[in-house]
Amino acid sequence: MSIDINTAVQSTSDDLFKSYSLNELTTLSQSLSQAATSKHEELRNLVASQYRDLLKTADQIVEMDTIAKRSDRALYELSFMNTPRLGKSIGIEKCVERMET
Repeated sequence: MSIDINTAVQSTSDDLFKSYSLNELTTLSQSLSQAATSKHEELRNLVASQYRDLLKTADQIVEMDTIAKRSDRALYELSFMNTPRLGKSIGIEKCVERMET
């Protein structure tokens, strides 16, 4: 006789020992243990995959920040640094330095 897992989960241990043999209960225990191990492994793989995606996204954000700072510096240089008088009068070098940090 095979034990229905859904029925077994809803039963008390006393009911199971009254209804099934020790061999059947051992088989059920092994089956449930294997299912739990399988689900644990599946969850671990899912979490690892999501973690790798998170790290990749973080790296992309850092790269985007670097590119944005370079672009800002280039725009400031194009706008102000080529005009020596204007660049010095508003202290644009200090502004650019602040943007880089």
